[in-house]
Amino acid sequence: MSNESACRYTLVTNLHKPSIDAGETITCDLFIIGSGAVQRSQIFVGHSNPNLVDENIGYVKTSLIIDENDEIVYGDAALDHARDHTDNLSEAGGHYSFDNRYFETIDYDLDEIEDLDFGVSFLETRHDTHVPLQFQLPTSENAKPGDYTIPFVLTYESEESVLRQTKEPISIHINDAREQWEPWPTYARIAIAVIGTVSLMLTAVSVALTAGLL
Repeated sequence: MSNESACRYTLVTNLHKPSIDAGETITCDLFIIGSGAVQRSQIFVGHSNPNLVDENIGYVKTSLIIDENDEIVYGDAALDHARDHTDNLSEAGGHYSFDNRYFETIDYDLDEIEDLDFGVSFLETRHDTHVPLQFQLPTSENAKPGDYTIPFVLTYESEESVLRQTKEPISIHINDAREQWEPWPTYARIAIAVIGTVSLMLTAVSVALTAGLL
């Protein structure tokens, strides 16, 4: 097998809520699964639809940081750290780059990791129950109801200077007025149906009594 095929990664997304109200925040957990040495990488998130967001392009919250000693800190110690967007922005979305050491295998003293052939990198597991990466995007209060697609694109370069991309879109639905009130409209329809049924039954009983059938 050639060196060109030695480095492969896949972007895995976990969308918290596929349907939200306008003004709520889109939250999506991100994991990067694979193996091989990486010398640079970035995630691009596109959301060019003006009906979905205002000026806020969102941000990536991470449970991984590089501290002042140039060492990786993860879990609770990095929980409140959020990567701001870079200058590499456009109206279509934002780019987020990460330290290539996050792709390295974690030196955990855990039997379930030691038994894995490829190990586990910092980007493919939780740290103190926290996901490695989480994208958050506040939607506009005036976002139009409907379905939207947000593409996530991971671009990475191996140590052999081979560039690859993996894409993973997520689908978001912005609720309309009726959907925002659910499940109350459904309850109301059920209540009306029940009341109608009971009313018909009472009417039938009344008619039967009047006719002397009961």
